[in-house]
Amino acid sequence: MEYEQIIASLPKVMKYNDTGSRIPLLQKILRTAGQPDNSFKTIHICGTNGKGSTALMISKTLQLAGFKVGAFSSPAMYDEREQIQIDQELISRDDFVECYAKLVEALEKLQLQQADISVFETWYLVSAIYFAQKGVDYAVYECGMGGELDATNATSNVEYSVFTRIALDHQKFLGSTIEEIATTKSKIIRPGTKVFSYPQQEKRAEQILQQEADSKESTLYRTSDTNVALEDEQLDHSIVSLYFRGEKLEDVDFNLGGLYQIQNLQNVLNFISIFNQDHHKIIKLAHVLDMM
Repeated sequence: MEYEQIIASLPKVMKYNDTGSRIPLLQKILRTAGQPDNSFKTIHICGTNGKGSTALMISKTLQLAGFKVGAFSSPAMYDEREQIQIDQELISRDDFVECYAKLVEALEKLQLQQADISVFETWYLVSAIYFAQKGVDYAVYECGMGGELDATNATSNVEYSVFTRIALDHQKFLGSTIEEIATTKSKIIRPGTKVFSYPQQEKRAEQILQQEADSKESTLYRTSDTNVALEDEQLDHSIVSLYFRGEKLEDVDFNLGGLYQIQNLQNVLNFISIFNQDHHKIIKLAHVLDMM
């Protein structure tokens, strides 16, 4: 099939349910496809607001530090292929067709067909096959909706989980309270991993994230030795002070505006600080400044 034919054939019906059956199904498909998600390390982004900017900052920083970085996000704005990128380049039509063929082969081995998986699940599975095929070091995955039952939670080899601001969203599916929504999002936390939370997280959500991290013997970070402070706010950018490993820089231009983006940046800086502890300080100040 040609790319356009495949896209036109994808079902538009969502297959989210609260029985938990979708994740085991997706994991079975991944195993049948050769477990592509085991070939790279995953950074899982979850939350209500700020997932896109947070994922982009992390992806760009890792790329600047020399890693080959896959990124999966949804929905696309202009081109469906925006959902799957490596080093900020969209998957080609030819690569999509090739990876989709491998997915179909796995489905057929399981006596399944395209109608058995949703469009979001399809793009997620294709992304894992593509990232493995291209040899990415890290894949940054954004949850589509919720956390525990989101297709991206089928992925293995998660090294870090990053939570953006959690608020009321998709209440029909996730629950009517902050506590219910935070609970389903918290379930992406894997045992023995590093977890990061939006610095001004709603207290009730923060408590649930902490409880889940504790139950998984994972460490939750809210602060670090790398910090940002707002100096001046404009509509489309901000001027900030940056504290990076003992060095202070003033009048630094940050290409996003809004106080919430400063908090997203702080969340990313906390991630960078701990990532550097784990990886011999590979991310330098110059990488952070270029990312900003």
